[in-house]
Amino acid sequence: MLQHRNLNYVGIGATIRDGLFENYEITREPNFDNIKFDGCVFSSIEINDMSATGPKIVDCQIDAVYGAIGTNDIPPALKASETGISKFVDEARTNADILDLPIPLSVKVLMTVLRKLFVQAGRGRKENAFYRGLDARAKAYVPEILTLVWQLHFASPQKISGPTVWFPNRSRARDVHEILSSPQQSLQPLVVRARSL
Repeated sequence: MLQHRNLNYVGIGATIRDGLFENYEITREPNFDNIKFDGCVFSSIEINDMSATGPKIVDCQIDAVYGAIGTNDIPPALKASETGISKFVDEARTNADILDLPIPLSVKVLMTVLRKLFVQAGRGRKENAFYRGLDARAKAYVPEILTLVWQLHFASPQKISGPTVWFPNRSRARDVHEILSSPQQSLQPLVVRARSL
C-alpha cells in the first residue's frame, strides 16, 4: 500500500514473514530500506531501479524476475542468502533477446558484438557481420563499439586481403561472461564507456 501511494517507510525495522505476493516492484523511491521480507513467496518481482538498496529479501522464493538477465545482474536487495529465483524472464539467450532488454541501446549493441566474437562459433568475425540483425539506430553505434572493443583489448581487427576480420582476445573471455550476464550491474570499463555513448 505504501508503494502504491509513493510513500517512504520511515519507521524502525519491520519484517514481513511468510507472505504471499502476486507481484512486487523494486524501486529506489519510495524508500523501503528498513523493511525485510523473510520466507515469503513472490509470483514475480520487477526491478525498476538497479540502485535500489531495499527492501531486503531473505530466504524467499521468487518465481520470475523482470528487469535483470541473471543472478549477477540483480540489485543488492535480492542478493540476500538463500533466496531462490526460478527464472529470469529477460534472460538473453540470443541477439534478438538482447535487443529486447530494458538497457541503453549502446550496451545492447556492445552485447551483440561480444556474443558474435566470443560466443558464436568461429575464429573471427567479418566486420560487416556486426551490423546484421540491427536496425538503423543500432547500426550507428557499431563503429564506436568496435573502437572501444579494440582500445580495451577485447578484440583486434586484421585486414589481410578482402574485408576486415575481427579476432577476439580469448584472455578476456571471463570479463565477457561477466558483461553478458550482468550488463546493468557491470563496472567493467568497456560497459561504463559504452553506456556513455
